[in-house]
Amino acid sequence: MGAAMQFRIGYSMQEDRVLLCIAAADGTEVKLWLTRRMTLRFCTVARKFATETAHGRSDTVRRHVSAFERAAAAEQSDRQSQYRGGTPHPTYGEQPRLAVKASLTPKEGGEIALQFVVDGGTGISFSLDRSSFLAFWDLLDSIVHGKTGWYGDALDSFTIENPAQQSAVLH
Repeated sequence: MGAAMQFRIGYSMQEDRVLLCIAAADGTEVKLWLTRRMTLRFCTVARKFATETAHGRSDTVRRHVSAFERAAAAEQSDRQSQYRGGTPHPTYGEQPRLAVKASLTPKEGGEIALQFVVDGGTGISFSLDRSSFLAFWDLLDSIVHGKTGWYGDALDSFTIENPAQQSAVLH
C-alpha cells in the first residue's frame, strides 16, 4: 500500500465499536465507527473473498493459500510507523461517522475496492492491492480478536488499560 494511505484501527470499550481512521494520500482523514455486527460481517466476507480468490484447485488448497498470503501480507506490513492522521475531510468532519454499510468489489488488475457508506448515505471508497487488502483485514481481525471480546477469546476487559488508545497502524 506504500506511504500514500495509512490506517489506524482501535477499539472503544465505551462505545463497543471499532474506530477506523483513514489517512488518505491527499492529506485528509476520515474516522468511521464500525459496529460489532458490521465488523464481524466484514471479517467473515473478507475471509470468504480471500479464500475464493486464492489460487488452487480445491477449497482446502485455496483456504491454505489464502492463510499463507494473509500471514505474508501481515508480516510485510509496517505496523511500527507513527500514524500521521490528516486534516478532517471536508464532507465528513472531525468526529467519527457511523458506517452503515460496507462492500468489497474485485477490480481488474487484482485490486479490491472497499466502500463504507455512512449515515446520511454518502460513501467512502478506496482500492487496495491484494496484499494490502489482506494486511488490512488481518489488522482489523487482530483488533477484534485481541481487544473486543466479540469472539470470546479476548482478555478480560478489566485488564485492558486505556482501551481507546490501543490501536495499530498499517500503511
